[in-house]
Amino acid sequence: MVLRLLRDPLFTFVLLGTIVFASYQFFENDTTRIVQLNDATKNRLISDFEQLTGREITQADKVNIEREYIDGEILFREAIANGMHLIVPEVRNKLVEEMRYQITGMLPDPDEQQLIDYYLNNIERYFREPTVTFEHIYFQQRPLNPDELLENLNQGNTFLGDEFSQGNRFPNYGNSMLRGMFGQEFLSKLHQFPTGQWLGPEKSPAGWHYLYIFNRRSKVPLSFDEARIQVENDLMQWTLQQAVSERIQELEKKYQVTRFEHN
Repeated sequence: MVLRLLRDPLFTFVLLGTIVFASYQFFENDTTRIVQLNDATKNRLISDFEQLTGREITQADKVNIEREYIDGEILFREAIANGMHLIVPEVRNKLVEEMRYQITGMLPDPDEQQLIDYYLNNIERYFREPTVTFEHIYFQQRPLNPDELLENLNQGNTFLGDEFSQGNRFPNYGNSMLRGMFGQEFLSKLHQFPTGQWLGPEKSPAGWHYLYIFNRRSKVPLSFDEARIQVENDLMQWTLQQAVSERIQELEKKYQVTRFEHN
């Protein structure tokens, strides 16, 4: 039976084809396993070493450089083979950011008119945030006689509370800073309470506060000159995102994308 198959021209053709295909696959896959430190890379590594250390490289140093490069290359390829670029968030994020840069490259600086146009089209972003000027007397725990202490304060008497790490007076503090120190609920009260009298005690995540609000200032629009640096940063970020979005729309055609349904 075997001899008959070997004499069959069709079987011989199929067998040879299978051998050729298997050999091609072996050698094709085998080339991906080649790890080589070429002269250009080696010279660059040597130059970097000498610049970093400030001395001439030795033969032992060269051996270590080659060993470290090969070790790193093998580990890198194994990481890719094991899909770590897909499952390790830090690696994935780094590759995504690098791809964004590869798409956009170095963008030219915007000219004056572009900056002005962007500022005018997004002027609601550029303002000096609201501020509050106040002082407080702080207690880690709610006082046992809160109403009596408040009455004494409004009669002009004073007393010391517990030490507060940020101090007792806050002149023209902006919303973002106050929110970080006392929380949003406390900040909202600072903008609602009347000025010119003692209030409290009011609770914050830090403790309890008697408050005297001197004044408040509403948000003030920033002129173009005042907002210039922020406008430049925002415009560059917008330009980068537009370039990336356009490229992603092209690349998306290569993939079958499944999105969540929005109710």
